[in-house]
Amino acid sequence: HAGSGGRNQYTHSCGDYRYPTFMGGGGYSSADGGGAIHIIASSITVDGDINMNGEKNSYSGGAGGSIWIETGTLSGTGSITADGGQAASDSNYAGGGGGRIAIHANDISGFSGTMTACGGESVSGQIYRGSPGSLYTELGPSVSTRVHNMIYNNCGRDTNMKTRPFS
Repeated sequence: HAGSGGRNQYTHSCGDYRYPTFMGGGGYSSADGGGAIHIIASSITVDGDINMNGEKNSYSGGAGGSIWIETGTLSGTGSITADGGQAASDSNYAGGGGGRIAIHANDISGFSGTMTACGGESVSGQIYRGSPGSLYTELGPSVSTRVHNMIYNNCGRDTNMKTRPFS
């Protein structure tokens, strides 16, 4: 929903990159979009997966959903993902757009896992690959002095899609 699906002609994204709450839209032929989760805790250890990915489908993939984490400390070796779903069967179908991840924390230096909001793959490659979503971090001990950072990355893959991640 932050990134456009592989065949989508729209260039606007949905939802707030700082406070994401939207679920990902479904793809063609019942591919579900990713869900939405908002986690508030004094400390969080992620050694497994927090996954709000769009569904892979034999046609077009669903869009990635939203993950919004508010914590003092984020640690662990797991993964936090809101990736678009992959289109699996035919070169005419497209990957879903990437979702949104926002991390508001005092410290994430103890987190060595991965965070991605990539567009979904397409059998036809770059032509119908979904565009990336957004990964936003707001870090520091005081809300008024936090450092804000936006990462806009499609897992190293090119796409022909245009998107506006900062709506």
